[in-house]
Amino acid sequence: MAEKQPDQSVQDLVASLLDCAATYPNVEDLKDELITSLRTISQHQPNAFLKACHKFLLENGKAAPSTKSFVLQSICQSVGDQLVLKSLDEQLVLLIINLVTQEITLSKDADVEFAESARDVLVALSRNSRFVANVVETVLQKFQPGASTSPHRYIVITMGSIAEHNPFGFVTFLTDILSRTVPLLPHIKTDVLRCAWARAICSFFEALRECETERPKEVKEDEDVNRPDSANEDYSDFQFVSNRAIYQDQAEKIYEAVMHWMYSKDAKARAESAECVGQLCLVIQPQKIIEDLKKLVTTILGLYRKAVNEQHMITKGLCSFLEAACADENCPLDAYLEDILNALFPNTCMDPEASTPVSPTQMRNHSEAFRCFTIAASRFADRIVYFLLHKMQNISDLQKLAAINVLRHLLNSSGVFVEDNRPLIMMGLKKLLASEQAISIKVRRSVVQLCIALSDHSYVDSEGGDNVIAFLVKNLVPPTEQEIQLKKLEVDVAGMNQLRTQCAQALSTIATTCNCATKLMWPYLLEFLCQERYTPAVGDLCKCLRILIQRESEAGRQMDYSTGFDNPLVAGRHAVLARLMVSLCNAPSNGLLTRRATEALGLIKAISPWFSEHIPTAIDKQVEKMESLLEELSSTNLASPSTGGSGQPLSELRGKRIARWHEASLELLSQVLTVVVDGGWRIELASAMGKQLDMYKDIPDEKAFLLRCLGTVLARITMKNFVVEHFMLMFKSTQHASTTERQGCARGVGAVAAVHTDLVLVELENVSKWEHAKKSGGFLGFIKDTMPMRQYPDAEMIYLRATLMLSYGYVVQNCPVDSLTQRLQQQILPFLRHYLSNPKQETVVREAMLETMRLIGWSVHSQRIGTEWKLDARNELLSYVKDYVQSESPEMLSSSLRLLACKATSALVQLDPPLSDNDIWDLCRILTQYIIPMYREKSGLKTLAYDLFDYATTSFNTFATSYNQQNHVKSQMRKIEDDESATIMEATVVQFGFTLEQIIRSRSTIATTTMLLKILQSYYGKTSEHERSRAVDATVLVLKVYHVHAGDVTIGHASDFPPLSSLLGRLSPRLTDSLAHVRMQSLAAIHWALKLAYLHKGHGQDYDPNLFSIDKFAHDHQLGGEGKLDGQVAKKVVKAMSEIIESYLPQSQMQTYLSALFEMLADRQSHVSSSAAQLLASSLAIRGATLHNEADTLVATLLQRLPEVHSCIQTYTDLLSALVAFAAHQQQVVCDVILKQPLPYTTSVLF
Repeated sequence: MAEKQPDQSVQDLVASLLDCAATYPNVEDLKDELITSLRTISQHQPNAFLKACHKFLLENGKAAPSTKSFVLQSICQSVGDQLVLKSLDEQLVLLIINLVTQEITLSKDADVEFAESARDVLVALSRNSRFVANVVETVLQKFQPGASTSPHRYIVITMGSIAEHNPFGFVTFLTDILSRTVPLLPHIKTDVLRCAWARAICSFFEALRECETERPKEVKEDEDVNRPDSANEDYSDFQFVSNRAIYQDQAEKIYEAVMHWMYSKDAKARAESAECVGQLCLVIQPQKIIEDLKKLVTTILGLYRKAVNEQHMITKGLCSFLEAACADENCPLDAYLEDILNALFPNTCMDPEASTPVSPTQMRNHSEAFRCFTIAASRFADRIVYFLLHKMQNISDLQKLAAINVLRHLLNSSGVFVEDNRPLIMMGLKKLLASEQAISIKVRRSVVQLCIALSDHSYVDSEGGDNVIAFLVKNLVPPTEQEIQLKKLEVDVAGMNQLRTQCAQALSTIATTCNCATKLMWPYLLEFLCQERYTPAVGDLCKCLRILIQRESEAGRQMDYSTGFDNPLVAGRHAVLARLMVSLCNAPSNGLLTRRATEALGLIKAISPWFSEHIPTAIDKQVEKMESLLEELSSTNLASPSTGGSGQPLSELRGKRIARWHEASLELLSQVLTVVVDGGWRIELASAMGKQLDMYKDIPDEKAFLLRCLGTVLARITMKNFVVEHFMLMFKSTQHASTTERQGCARGVGAVAAVHTDLVLVELENVSKWEHAKKSGGFLGFIKDTMPMRQYPDAEMIYLRATLMLSYGYVVQNCPVDSLTQRLQQQILPFLRHYLSNPKQETVVREAMLETMRLIGWSVHSQRIGTEWKLDARNELLSYVKDYVQSESPEMLSSSLRLLACKATSALVQLDPPLSDNDIWDLCRILTQYIIPMYREKSGLKTLAYDLFDYATTSFNTFATSYNQQNHVKSQMRKIEDDESATIMEATVVQFGFTLEQIIRSRSTIATTTMLLKILQSYYGKTSEHERSRAVDATVLVLKVYHVHAGDVTIGHASDFPPLSSLLGRLSPRLTDSLAHVRMQSLAAIHWALKLAYLHKGHGQDYDPNLFSIDKFAHDHQLGGEGKLDGQVAKKVVKAMSEIIESYLPQSQMQTYLSALFEMLADRQSHVSSSAAQLLASSLAIRGATLHNEADTLVATLLQRLPEVHSCIQTYTDLLSALVAFAAHQQQVVCDVILKQPLPYTTSVLF
């Protein structure tokens, strides 16, 4: 009893849980919890669990069907675990089987859930070989031999489910089951039972077929050991019962009965019967099929017309029938094949992009229809191919798609049967592949997949393979606008991109795997490489060509560069090289351009022997270097800019990465030109580049790079006439209204000037005369020098003038250093003065001239030319810079002019000798007045890489790169993190900071620093947040740069830092500014001002151990939070800063400090003015005794300020506190001054 006690407890627990489920049948959450609990119990105590469930079902026979279903589902979950099944008591399982079977027979037709749960229990038990015989025998007890009444519908369904899940355990009972089934079938009249029996019979014979083709798992496991004779005998018996031949007679009788069911009124009964008949056709004698062939075909095909959702079952039946008919060569199916294919074909038509979702049944029917074609192809491949080719000519896209997909399926699944129809397939597809009519994108995408299948099975090796290649190449690019309008094609950008990708992948696959790829694609693809239309597909074409060359090289064969090259459509070697060079343009910009450049670079390396025999060995190292560089520039860490920080280099901007890549690409071209000394070869290359200029008329970036490449080549050509001709071609081909093309043309001109300087200067003067000539035959026609100057030049001429000005800048940059200064003084500057002095010059021309000024300043720097040389025209150029800036609106930004003005100023101020104080004051004042107030930007302005920095001029130092890295200084000016998304305004403000840096570095004195700070101080109290932010940012920058480069500080010699008092007085109150950024930057400015004061005491640049930490101070006083500071927090900030000031501020600067605080009392922000009053009170309270000489003035000023701040109560109160604090030290003076006030006394005096 002691041992049974735990078992009984478990049974009681299970019974309680089942009672709970019966009490609350509609609470789903509770049922889920109960199911989980019962499953856990069944895993640990399976026998006790089943006993409790068995007892519950017996005692609650009249329970609701849902309750019984719940119990049966719990049992099913338990016995579904194979580990649990092994530990079950066999007698207990027999009780469960009998009970469940009995429950099925007692269930009503409406109790579907309960009956299905009971069936699932029996099926779960029958999956195990230990209980399958018990289950089947118990079920057969409800199906007595000779019965004329069908057993319960779910008894029939259960037998079918057992056959599906354990065919090897079921098939041994099949003879007995069929002997009981055959006499019963004629008596089944209801459609519901017919459906159940048809489904069950299908399962019976499917199980039989599975047993024929596979061995039981137990037999397979025994094959590796010596089996006893009894085991051999058992397997022989199994082989006998699984032989379909012994069931032919019974199958034919069932076939006769079920055939009549296909004429039932119920659609589902008809479909189930059709599937059953199809399965029976695989068992009955072939002669019977031949006798009933017409009836079978017409009946099954006729069911499609009446079917609604039953097509899948009909198709399965038809598939089985075809399998049986095609296996018998004597079966005369030929006459009916056309009807069968026409009936099947609509089931293959399915649009995967249809808006209506496709159901799983439809997908299964679609797959079954494909299987039907596969089976039929084993005997009628030629007729099916004809049929599909004919369907491809249909105007319906759906039918075209279906035919293409079926043919592709046949190639992949029935290749051995379709192989003989290879010529037929390629000939039949020729019309589709070469179709000039409108074919939808989805059909073309399907054709691409068919082409891949043709390639995989070597169909392209035969005649017609060239049509496949032509189709794929043609669809690499979208149709032209003319083709779209003429053929009324659909415009689907996403679909076209997918089609292009598929075509590229197909061509790559063919090039990689096809044996005749070289024959099909070389030099055929070269016909398209240099066509303008195929510019988007250059990368894909390069990849295929590279693969072809590599395959030939790996096979030990030389590439043939002669056969087929007499075709005028095939591009020549110079045209190909020019095209590949341009394909390197902008590679680091995005993934597509990176991939294109990678393939172009690979093709240059592979095909270089064709260009010249000298090139391969010369460029190998450069190509490897460029491959590594491209990988570096395209890596994720460079693509995602970081903010940088202490000890971390700033991330490289996009424009800088592109410039580095372009320089490397041009270096590759230069190496090619160096090793090929043949002048004729160079001329042909330049000619090819000139001819391709029109190819990029809609792609400014690539055209600009081509112009630079052309300039590089022209510099290596000695034939003057040719150089002049193509020099003029560069100007004539450039769209001067495009900023990018202007830059490209000017840089190209500069490249030519590196060698042909005098020639370029002469020709530039000739270009300048175009503006004064009348048009003849259009813009840039033949020039007549005798024509008068146009008074109102048109827009094209204005842009041409901008290109011309810019070209002079790059001529100076590239001019040989030994003759640079002479040409600049005698030719270039005199020419430029004609345009610089024009007060009505257009903005675009002024921008170009500012860039030219910058290039001049950089080019004549002493570090570059190697000698000290004075640019006499520097002040003249700076005056033009100031004039240009003053012509702009301070608040509105409508161009890049101020940005370029800052760049030009940065370059010019670095020249020797340094600017005078007056020049610095005037220049900085104007720049500050027109940059800090900016707040509106003209819509449509976009920052270009050329606008931000001159990336190509690598030796031109900027604050963000060389300065930070060399001096470990973290700039507080806002940095550009992404030059692609940056605005002109952001770039201008950043460049303004760089300009201030260069000015300080050129004259690192306290006088220069004081001037700059004085200019910036007037913006600290501006109402606009952007003005205050920029002014404080610039202040921090000025202080930090001066701290590093201070040239008037001597270690061991102490002096004051004059701006300290003014900065403390004006920026300390700003620690309570409404803008968090201003608060933080004001704190930083105070910090650096105190560091400079420490430096001027003669301590050098060592760290002051007593100086506060910016981060700690900001954290402790909550300065970094957004919005205004709380009143109490603001007072704590002011108190803390006042203590710092008192410990650092010299008495000699006290008066200036107090004066600044008095000015801050008038600040528009009440928090700031109150802070100034608090700081004033603190200073007067601490140092009041030392201010006897200034006492009269201080008291008078306090009395004067009180009425002015009366409207701000907090400031007024704090200022009175300052007066009281001062009176504690200078009471007599305070009283005297107050008594001297005129009568009647004001409210402030009386108070």
